[in-house]
Amino acid sequence: MPRNSPILTLRLAIATVVALSSTIRGRAAACVQTQDSLAAHIDLLLKDHMGTNRPGAVVGIIQNGKLVFQKGYGMADLERQAPNGPTRIYKAPALSKQFTAAAIVHLAQQKRISLDDRLQKYIPEFPAYGKNITINHLLYHTSGIRDYLVLMWISGKNLEETFTNKEVLKTILRQEVLDFEPGQRCVYSHSNYVLLAEILERVTGSTLSLYSARHVFGPLGMPGSGFDEEPRVLRNKPLALGYKKPGARYLPYRDRKQTVGDRGLYTMLSDLVVWDHIFYDTLSAGLGRALLQRGALTDGTAVPYGKGIIRSHYRGLPVHTHPGTFLGYGADMLRFPTKRTTIICLTNTDAIDPEKLTQDIADIYIFGERPTTTAPANAVDEASGGMTPSSAVVGGEALREFTGTYYSREQQATYSFFIEGGALWFVVGTNPKMKVVLWKKYERISFPYYGQENITIDFQRNSLGRVDGFILSAPRAANLKFIKE
Repeated sequence: MPRNSPILTLRLAIATVVALSSTIRGRAAACVQTQDSLAAHIDLLLKDHMGTNRPGAVVGIIQNGKLVFQKGYGMADLERQAPNGPTRIYKAPALSKQFTAAAIVHLAQQKRISLDDRLQKYIPEFPAYGKNITINHLLYHTSGIRDYLVLMWISGKNLEETFTNKEVLKTILRQEVLDFEPGQRCVYSHSNYVLLAEILERVTGSTLSLYSARHVFGPLGMPGSGFDEEPRVLRNKPLALGYKKPGARYLPYRDRKQTVGDRGLYTMLSDLVVWDHIFYDTLSAGLGRALLQRGALTDGTAVPYGKGIIRSHYRGLPVHTHPGTFLGYGADMLRFPTKRTTIICLTNTDAIDPEKLTQDIADIYIFGERPTTTAPANAVDEASGGMTPSSAVVGGEALREFTGTYYSREQQATYSFFIEGGALWFVVGTNPKMKVVLWKKYERISFPYYGQENITIDFQRNSLGRVDGFILSAPRAANLKFIKE
């Protein structure tokens, strides 16, 4: 039969169609299997946060601008038996800063401020030592201003209580020094974004909540997002409650009026899909590019921070992120711009680390790994008296000279040290009492702030060798002086 026979050609064509059809069916089946497998793998990561008796999270994956995965885990409201899910609204403290920055960028685009303007142009009562701080320093965390949240906690204020922007401003203004000269270092401080919200309000006469609704959330089409300046704002919205577990059962955190700017954002999964689009959209007046522009130190060294967004790498790929938690709520948007993929998680329990969760999902979705369920090793907390050689610490009657009350005028706080059960304890404000270890070599104690970074207290002696005070330092608030009364 000739090579160009019509019958042979027809047979080849039919065979090709059959083979192609089989390939298409196989690919479709593979896609379904992949989607099912993805869901199963993510379910395994969140297996301890499923069911009707515990809070959890909502997870979403954006690929090429489309939401390709979305699912809720656990309950948004245990009392009302309302489940977590894509239509639920969550508070997202860490994501707040990029939206505050967006409002500031919009204000600058309207020529109402310049990002190079000095802080004292808008807040003239700011102490003289801050005369060289600019709006850019605030945006990029290079101002040297101490973190008010750390200051509040170490001064004994329960972080579940009410604290407004005006009250926080008083705390910031009461500080007598910066931690470093503006532009010399990049150290994360919530105070910077409270001050940005204050600047916006003084320039516009409008709150951050109203301004961002009109100029950010409204124009972008994000109806489920805003800044919560009053608990009643969310009273009629499908809000997930933030939960803690101090004992055998979950309890909701108290809902109080608190700061906006550094936090205060509420949002939902579909709105964050819209938000993610601006980082690829060339028609959004350059907002995404402006937010991603990295800051620099005085010597020209680039900092790993955009405006409210951390620019980093994960497993060799560039990422945009800003994870964080506060009072039961957690959030992260882990964006892989070169893959046009973003992984979102919004949580309502202290038990979930949003940063780890988005990275674990990235390991599955982007890097093709299977999830691991290996529990992390338990760390020994030296500040609570764990496995410490007795020769290295002060004990017995030698602890007595460190007891007493210590006061800081700058922080308006009193620490009371006392002995109980043969160990040294302290209490400050409404915080629970804390047992500590006093290291003999440095006459230093160390303890975790809110389960996070460690704070150190270095006791000081006068010329007679008597303990007369201490210096308290944290990574975001250094060299706070306390005098023994």
